[in-house]
Formats: sequence, C-alpha cells, structure tokens
Amino acid sequence: LFVYNVNEVNLKRNVKVNAQNKSVAEVLNKVFEGTDIYYAMEGKNIMLMSKAKDGEVAQQANKVTGIVKDANGEPIIGANVIVKGQSTGTITDIDGRFVLDTPKDAVLQITYIGYVSQEVKVSGKKELNVVLKEDTETLEEVVVVGYGVQKKANLTGAVSSVKMDEILGDRPVTSVSNVLMGAMPGLQVTGTSGQPGAEMSFNIRGVNSINEGAPLVLVDNVEMDINMLDPNDIESISVLKDAASSAIYGARAAFGVILVTTKKGMKDTRFSINYSNNFSFSKPSNLPHKATPLQTVQAYKDMGTVSYQTGQNVDTWLELLKEYNTNSSNYPDGYAVVDGLRYSLQETDLLNDMMETGFQQTHNISVGGGNKSISYRMSAGRVNQNGILVTDKDSYKRYNISSYIRSDIHSWITPELDIKYANSHSELPYTSASYGIWGAAVAFPSYFPLGNMELDGEILPINTPHNFINLSAPKENDRNDLRIFGKLTITPFKDLKIIGEYTFNR
Repeated sequence: LFVYNVNEVNLKRNVKVNAQNKSVAEVLNKVFEGTDIYYAMEGKNIMLMSKAKDGEVAQQANKVTGIVKDANGEPIIGANVIVKGQSTGTITDIDGRFVLDTPKDAVLQITYIGYVSQEVKVSGKKELNVVLKEDTETLEEVVVVGYGVQKKANLTGAVSSVKMDEILGDRPVTSVSNVLMGAMPGLQVTGTSGQPGAEMSFNIRGVNSINEGAPLVLVDNVEMDINMLDPNDIESISVLKDAASSAIYGARAAFGVILVTTKKGMKDTRFSINYSNNFSFSKPSNLPHKATPLQTVQAYKDMGTVSYQTGQNVDTWLELLKEYNTNSSNYPDGYAVVDGLRYSLQETDLLNDMMETGFQQTHNISVGGGNKSISYRMSAGRVNQNGILVTDKDSYKRYNISSYIRSDIHSWITPELDIKYANSHSELPYTSASYGIWGAAVAFPSYFPLGNMELDGEILPINTPHNFINLSAPKENDRNDLRIFGKLTITPFKDLKIIGEYTFNR
C-alpha cells in the first residue's frame, strides 16, 4: 500500500525498470532515481515523501501511526483515514492499523460504512487509538414483516423496504405501480400498455406459481388493489422476497409479498394542512417509421405483383411515384388518377396523425394532528389523465378519500378506524373494425390517404385510425372501492396485547 501526497509525487511520470530477484527497496531506488522523492517502509505500507528543503518540511512533518477499532475492540479493516482539507490519506490494514505523514496540527477524518465518521486532532502525537461507533440510525429503522414490525438489525430474510415520500418526490405519477418502477431491488414492475390508468404487473421470484407469478399484495394486512390507492396516502412499502413468507401467508405468498402501510395520525402533533399538485405533458418519444411508398410498391413488383388489390398497375404506379418524388408540385393533391384508378403518391404517417400531446394533473390535500388521547388524518386526492390519442376519449380519472382516527380511551384499550374510498373512470375509443385502431395504424401502408374522400358527390371520412377515433363511441369502465378497517387493541397488562381486526371491502 503506497501512501503519498499527490502534490509531491508526479503520477504521470513513466518509468521502466527491469528487475529479477531484486528486493522492493532496490526496485524503488531505480524508480525514483534522479528525483527528490524518497520512501520509507512501515510494515506493509510504503510512504513516498519529498526531500525536505531548508529543514522546513522536516520540522512540519509528523509521522502518525494508529489503530482503528469498533466498540467491541475488533480491528476495522479498510477504514478511510484522511487529513482534513487535504488529499493525503490511507486505509487501515488487516490489523486495523495505519501510518500517515501529517502536519503536527492536522485533523484526521476516519470513516467507514455503517459507522459514524469521527475527527481526531493529531496535536503532535505519534500514536492514535480510534474507536468508531456503529451508525444505529439505519439499524434502528423499523420494517414491516408480516403481522408485525421488526428492526432492520434483526432481519435475516430477504426484505426490501422503502419510504414512499423518499421515492415519490415531485414525479408525475398517477399510481403506486408507477412510483415503484425501478425503486426497489428485486421487484420487477412491467407495463404493456400506454393506456391512461393502465395497471402494471408485479414480479418478484418468477412466473410459475399458483397465481401466475404475481406476489400477494396486502394493504394494512388486508388484500386490496394497490392501484386504487393515492401514493400520497402511503407511509412505506416492504417486499418479502424469499419463500419463507409462505409460513405466514400460505401458498399464495410463495412468490413474494408486498406489504403496504398507509399513513396514520400522529400523536402530540399540531394541526397541519398539506397540499400538493403536479402537472405534466406526455408525448411518444419514439414511433416506428414505415417503408416509403416507393419502397413499398417496389416490394410488390419484386414479389411479381402486376396488379394491386384495387386494380392499379404496379409499373404505372412506380413511374408515377418516381415522377412525384422528382417534382411533387405536378400532383398537388398527393395522388394521380389514371384510367379511372386512383394512385396514392404522398407519404403519410398514420401513427402521428392519430396522436396528440397528452395532459395529466394530480392534486392531493391532507389534514392531520393529534394529542395524547387522539390522533387523526384525512386526505382527498384527484387524478385526471388525458392520453396521447386525438380527442379526449382515452382518459382516466380517479378520486380518493381517506380518513383515519385513533383514540386512547383508556391506557389499556385503543380503537382505530380507517375508511378508504376510491372512484375511477376510464375511457378508450372503441371501433367495430376487425383490425382495430392500433392494428390499422400499424398495418396500413405509408401511402394510405388521410382525411376525407369524395365518393359519388358525397364527402366521406376515410377509414384511418384518426377517423376511427373521432367516430367511435368511448368504451367506459367504472370502479368503486370502499374499504372500512376497524382495529381494537387491548393491553390487559404489560407485554400482552390482544388485537382484533375487521375489514369490510366492497
């Protein structure tokens, strides 16, 4: 291990040394030959220093050795020891020891993962003993694990836990699924639809389980659709990843459990009001690009096609397309009529024609407070999401109301009541065409005309996805979720709690 001051040692200097069966000292002599760098060996450490000039450096230098241990007296391997305000530093060896050349009035910073960082004044000392204390903040954090809670320090199973406020931030999300995507290691959240309000699937340990690989989702220990919750009403989420969770919840938990804990009222807190909102716009970032009309018709010819489905001659069509690409002004309408047959020449984009910029807004307001004998929290949220298809027929609206109250009637009995209500309304444009809106957008060629067409003196809309959406009736889906959760905790004497819970879920 080399210890040095980056301001004294030129790290860009290239040296070539040929040595065989030579000592480390002999090699180092060759490496630093002709420079003002000398070295000193202390155990497994090699210190590089610049030769003192006029005795100044020699007077200021102070070689410090030390040992870093934990509270149990065990040496800490790999702890960082840095001179505060400088780039000089080292790490402790297998015995927890370090050697460092520092000014006599230096301050050393000692850090290690899982321990509280510590600063030590050298004050001319030659030897230091440092004891690092464990960082108990993370170890004392409580994690929901089954029917109770447990400290992180006592966990042995595979559990991930996350605070919703930490990952939610100001992200423009409408559902809990969106929030959890990429937020927890081992939890895979996937979606196959861009539909507003579309639900996503969760996967933790694979797909071959009795409930098709979906983990068991519990909200305050009771099953509930997680997407009907307002993310702002969630306190924390724990994921039980290993199969041991089946011992608590049975076979349905063999592929993991997602435990959601909602926010409750806080004791001894002043009355508070919180309001948050979010506005966002959405637009497709990448759309497929089809072959050009010339490429498409050339493909027909290469396949041996002579006459197109509606009678157009492929050779004639190719000539018209080449002429159109050379001088499109000869065909201002984007098509040509030959022998009574219409030849489409202009390139169109059916996907872009059926889309627009979507708009989304979310609002949430909550009030809460409490004293020694009672605590409460009430909230209301609204989500309004318009999708990227033209018109507002692809939309999603959701309203959430949540109310919680807890009262310590006596020191030995505590009732709780939690009421949650969610109402959602989603719409999608529906067409009776066999290929559907998206099927038409993908399958129809790039010369397919847009807008309307005159037929027998009547203006009729062309069967484009855009017109399918405009003329369609929205397919609607309404959901109402009501959940009333009651809990009674009786503590007849210390260390014994009798808990009764009842949930009405409609």
